[in-house]
Amino acid sequence: MSELLFFNVDEGYTEAVVRGLKKSFLEEEDYNALKNATNLVDFKTALEATDYEEVLQQEPNPIPVPRLQTLLKQKLADDMQYLQAQASSPLYEFIDLMRHGYMIENTVYIIEGIKSKVDFEVLLKRADPLGEFPGMRTIKAAESENYANVYQTVLIDLPVGKYFHKFLEDILVGAANKDINAIDSIMKDYTQEKTKNLLKKIWLTEMYKFCTTELSGPSREIMEDLLKFESDCMTMQIIYNSLGNKDLTDAKGREAERKQYIHRLGKLYPGRDRELTQADNLEKLKLAVA
Repeated sequence: MSELLFFNVDEGYTEAVVRGLKKSFLEEEDYNALKNATNLVDFKTALEATDYEEVLQQEPNPIPVPRLQTLLKQKLADDMQYLQAQASSPLYEFIDLMRHGYMIENTVYIIEGIKSKVDFEVLLKRADPLGEFPGMRTIKAAESENYANVYQTVLIDLPVGKYFHKFLEDILVGAANKDINAIDSIMKDYTQEKTKNLLKKIWLTEMYKFCTTELSGPSREIMEDLLKFESDCMTMQIIYNSLGNKDLTDAKGREAERKQYIHRLGKLYPGRDRELTQADNLEKLKLAVA
């Protein structure tokens, strides 16, 4: 009987919040209304009949698509932030790790934007709300510093600093000069997409490790399957994007390059690893995942 006194002390309110958020998901009739909208005014009106009303009702008609996208993502980010504020371990850490994926994308996007001379305030405005974090403004230091200095003075202290640390360790392994000051010249060979793929690979591995060691029961089983699926999707996307790369026509070079980026996690690994790394056209890629 005493156990009932403490039932759901930690998770009771959080569970209620999650159930409330689940109720706000768009239903089939909502999607039908959106699908039948003939213009942005109708689209916004259809959304105002849902839980998105509060964030849209003060917006003018017709609402610009980028503004609409930002508002909808901001609502999701606010909901996740509120949920995390009510959560205890391990849910709090789980949400933190989940948001790290978006933080990585924001960080890489801002650094590359700075290199391309895009206005910093514009970059912040375009960043994904799910990946916002205190300290984003410190990335502005990338304007006048090389990558090694940016890492030592800025990136190391970010919430996603550990992923950059592992990333830089990995790229120095095969470098002739393993001094951290050589990073700036090494990074010239890494595009925004390549950098993001390697960082997301490290993040996904950390997320998988957390879910399989800290979670239990259905939570662990569901997340294990979801993360393996996500890993397989990322692997297939990386290989598909490399099919038209003229620099990867050599079979040996193609395999070496892909092995650096594709995941060692998922249902395709290790059984289909060889077929995937050797695929040099779309048909072979299809056969590898069939």
